Amino acid sequence: MKSPTLPLAVERVPVLSRRPSWAGVAGFLKLSLRISGALGLLTLLAGFAWQFDRFLRRSDFFALARIEIVGASAVLEAQLREALAIGGAPAASNLLSLDAAGIAAGLERLPRLRAARILKQYPATLRVEVQERVPFVAVLLDELYWMDADGVLLGPVPTEDWNGEAGPILTGLRELEPQPGRRLRQARLPETLRALRYLADNDPRLGARFAEWHLTADDEIVGVLKEGIEVRFGPVDPLTKMAVLAAVLRARPNLSDLRCLDLRFEGQVVYF
Repeated sequence: MKSPTLPLAVERVPVLSRRPSWAGVAGFLKLSLRISGALGLLTLLAGFAWQFDRFLRRSDFFALARIEIVGASAVLEAQLREALAIGGAPAASNLLSLDAAGIAAGLERLPRLRAARILKQYPATLRVEVQERVPFVAVLLDELYWMDADGVLLGPVPTEDWNGEAGPILTGLRELEPQPGRRLRQARLPETLRALRYLADNDPRLGARFAEWHLTADDEIVGVLKEGIEVRFGPVDPLTKMAVLAAVLRARPNLSDLRCLDLRFEGQVVYF
């Protein structure tokens, strides 16, 4: 006989009310209004800043009134002012709107300019500080050109600037299309320029005895004294032979019977 089944006791759990809390809704609305207000204020401030910046960049108070150039010769200064007037910094340009880095990069295309630094001096002055390339040696290409000590062509030598006493001429360069501002790259050219710089700075009397420095097709260096005597340095740095050459010239002040001093051999000098 089955046991009687007891009825299950069911406990009723009260259902939470789903009606919204008006206090929570009010807090959410207040927070939303605060965020919206803050965003609106930021937008307003950003718009005001944009308009103020636009006003300043159009203001005559910052209109470019003076260009000051420091470190340039009269020739380079004229070139700089022309380049600035055409594209870099036209008259009455707003100083705030000028791109200093872009101006400097544009000016450095000038052959005589090594480097430029652009400074804005508010409210209305542009200061241009430059390092200028200076003529160092005349090189014979399709005509005479000035070259600086780094091997950069600066431009043709004006006839009125050349009297034959400006120093030795550098020949033998294989540059088919000379272009001012181009750095020439050829074997033995850097060593030759270093030798010329050394003589100019340390032994100008010896340097003044040379009429020509020549780079041969075999990439050797030959100096030509004003007496017409060749000094053959070979494919090495002339500075390594300069002390030997100075000693030879002191020992033999009269070179009228010579055509060549050959310094290419270690430990000896060949005369003929």
